[in-house]
Parts: sequence; structure tokens; C-alpha cells
Amino acid sequence: MINLTGASPNPFLPNVSNTSRRTQQNTASFDLTAANPVSNQGDFVLSSSALVSAAMRAPGGGWISISVNKAEGYSADNPVFLVKGTNADGTPFEAEINVNSISPRNASLVELSVLDAYYVANGQELGAGRAAVTAKAAAEALGRLGKANFDAFSRFDSIPLLQEMMDTQRINGNLSGYARYRSIVDSLLDFIAQK
Repeated sequence: MINLTGASPNPFLPNVSNTSRRTQQNTASFDLTAANPVSNQGDFVLSSSALVSAAMRAPGGGWISISVNKAEGYSADNPVFLVKGTNADGTPFEAEINVNSISPRNASLVELSVLDAYYVANGQELGAGRAAVTAKAAAEALGRLGKANFDAFSRFDSIPLLQEMMDTQRINGNLSGYARYRSIVDSLLDFIAQK
């Protein structure tokens, strides 16, 4: 476990990622808490042994922390992941989510994090240290586009949202930002095509 003490209101809170590919069952313990979510000050304890573990600032205020591991009984035919975290209001949550039930056209940040963990578990990482890349990009896009009222389980169509951010990056000449969003959108479209 890594303890990030005194998280500032900076929207670029460091994330913790295990960049190695994991194929075995994870049995890590979790302690994901935000001591004072109202002021955005507190201790975030993220699991360094999780497939995906990250904290992201919610545009409406507060922090969302998410850690994802393979659930007991995980298999190629039954890709179920255990998600534990803290919502923007500081309430902890835990859920088991099957990747086959996720639709990027109607997904939450939690489900997008599970999709990221699925990529990591199957060696399909987009870039080094894939720490909730899709979910964090979606949270960033929601914030920049003024969509402030959402939490870890709010559903939205991630593809047009991320495509809008991709186009904004291109128009502003940020080719690395464009490429980042493009790779995320392409991975979501590939996921949809495989279903």
C-alpha cells in the first residue's frame, strides 16, 4: 500500500499504478478513504498491487478513488473484477463488475476503470502505467466541458465526450493530447466491436 498524505486540491493528484502485467489472482487488502472530502484534503491510500488504482478529482468537488483487482472466480469466460473505492462525497463503495456487462456508450467511471483493468490483465495496456487512463480522461473531459454533477456511478456516453476532447486537442495544436484521446477512443470502439 502507498499512502498519499495531504492530497492538495490540485487536479493532477498522483496516481498509483502497478505497471507490470498481472495474470494471477490478486489478494491485496484495500484501505481507500478520504479523510476530508469537503476540503479535498486527506489521506488517500491506494493499493499498489491492484491492476488499476487511481484517484481523480470530481468536477463537482471531492475526489473519487478507485482500485480494481480480479474477483474470486475470475476466468477468461467470466471476467469479473472487484472494485473498491471512495465516491466524491467520501462514502466508500465496493462492487463486483463483469466486463461483459459494460457498454462504453452508457458507463460510469467505475466501469471504465474496470475496463482499464481488463486491458491490463490481458496485456493490452495503452501506454506505460495504465492507471485508470480511460476513467481519468473521462473525468477530465467531464470537468472541462462543465459537467459538474456526477459521481463514480453516474452513467454517460464516454465516446462522444472523449471525441470532443480529442477534437479540442487537435484544434489547439496539442498533438500529444490528441493522440492520447485518440488511443482511448479507439480502444473503446474496438471493445464495442468485439462484443
